[in-house]
Amino acid sequence: DTPRKSEMPAPLLDRKPFDEEESDDLIGEPRSENSQMSSDTLSSTRSSNAPKCFKRSQQKAAAILEKIAKRIEQPIETSSQNPIRQPYDAFGQHVAEKLRSLPLSMVPFCEKLIGEALFLAELEQLNVNSRIVTDHNS
Repeated sequence: DTPRKSEMPAPLLDRKPFDEEESDDLIGEPRSENSQMSSDTLSSTRSSNAPKCFKRSQQKAAAILEKIAKRIEQPIETSSQNPIRQPYDAFGQHVAEKLRSLPLSMVPFCEKLIGEALFLAELEQLNVNSRIVTDHNS
C-alpha cells in the first residue's frame, strides 16, 4: 500500500470528443493559421503547460458557445426558403398547371368535381368503378 503520486486531472475541455479542427468545421468558419497546431504539438503543450492551455481551452469553449448562441438567435428560415416536400406535392402542382391551362369557364367545374371526389374519398365512397357522368342533353 504505497501512496500514489497525486496527479492533476485533465481539464474537462481537453477531453472533448472532437479535436480543434473538427470543432471549427462544425461551426462552419475557417480556421486561422495560429489555431492549426498538430495534435502532437497540442498534446505536448497540454502536458508541459497545463494552466495556460486550460485558459486557452476555456477561451476556445467560450468562443464556440458564443457562436452557438448567435446561431440560435438567428431567425428560422421560412418554409418558402426551405420547403419540405410532402407526399402529393408534385401531383398538386400538376393539377394546378392543368387548371391554369384550361379555359377560364371550365376551371370552376373542375374545382367542383375535384372537391366532390375528395369528399367522396373521405367517406370511402369511391372505388375503381367510380365515374363522372355528364348529361349532354342539358
